[in-house]
Amino acid sequence: SVFFQLPPGALGLTNTDVRANAASITANAVGLATNLINTDVTDLTISTAAAGGNQFISELDALTALSLNAGVGNITLIAGGAITDGDAVGGAEDLIGTIATVTALSFGSVASPIHTNVADLTVNTAAAGGNQFITETNTLTALSLNAGTGDITLITGGTISDADINVDIVADALVVTVGGGGTFGTGAAAGRSGGTRITATSGSPSGFAPATSRRG
Repeated sequence: SVFFQLPPGALGLTNTDVRANAASITANAVGLATNLINTDVTDLTISTAAAGGNQFISELDALTALSLNAGVGNITLIAGGAITDGDAVGGAEDLIGTIATVTALSFGSVASPIHTNVADLTVNTAAAGGNQFITETNTLTALSLNAGTGDITLITGGTISDADINVDIVADALVVTVGGGGTFGTGAAAGRSGGTRITATSGSPSGFAPATSRRG
């Protein structure tokens, strides 16, 4: 295992990899948008919460355990394999931040979804048609989920909304459960899904589930 406890300042390593079975890093920030930290680990823990610093990470292959806490900062994570975590439904939060942007071959599993606590979530598994299983603690005010030919299961603790005009969800099939009396989309911005079969359950009678055809 590798453990970093750094003094004030950002961790930004040029042409340097972190290689280990498990790595745990605490810093004010990790990486830059133009210089991601390259890792080759299976278990990754990073906290920049104290300073609300951003995290920019590029993982060589798969992750089997994940805990990224940016506080009010943002997270960008690119993985060359699947991202999973052993926590069962209702387990510890795996991604904490304001904006999370993730690219991987797949994201979570039926038994162990990836638990998030963010406001703006982007996950792309389209390259491999990988499935996405996500449980968000609170509301989402912006999202972009692209599973290509894969499926998406999304559970939130509150309303799912997105103000832009772009397609928000691309998948073969989508299952959405909105808790906390929330809704799935609002008005003209409700649930753009780009030809996806949708099953939606809302905690409020005003929950919106658009009737679209299954991708085919």
